[in-house]
Amino acid sequence: MEARNLSEKALGAAARYLQARGWELLDKAWECEEGRADVVAEDGDELVFASVAVRTDIKSGFPAEAVSPERFARMERVAACWLRDHDHPETRVRFDEVSLLVVSETHALMRHRLNAFSL
Repeated sequence: MEARNLSEKALGAAARYLQARGWELLDKAWECEEGRADVVAEDGDELVFASVAVRTDIKSGFPAEAVSPERFARMERVAACWLRDHDHPETRVRFDEVSLLVVSETHALMRHRLNAFSL
């Protein structure tokens, strides 16, 4: 499967999963000069920026292993851009990660880490 198509399918699956949990989806694949927010949503009283990672095998590691301090810093800058461009009331901001490991054409292992970038 083409990487772009795989990424789009993973993003769609993650968004459906979060909506099924009762989250209000505000943006998907939102871009600014600092990068991209895969999913921006409200989970109760928190504004969540969720990063979506997908891999087709574990040879290059599990999707969550792509998280680094540099990636988190970029996510913070993207969140600042999103807040600058949207009229959103003061709220708590959280950074989550949804990772998918594709195991077949029709199945994937999904993991959702809440507050994935906390210390």
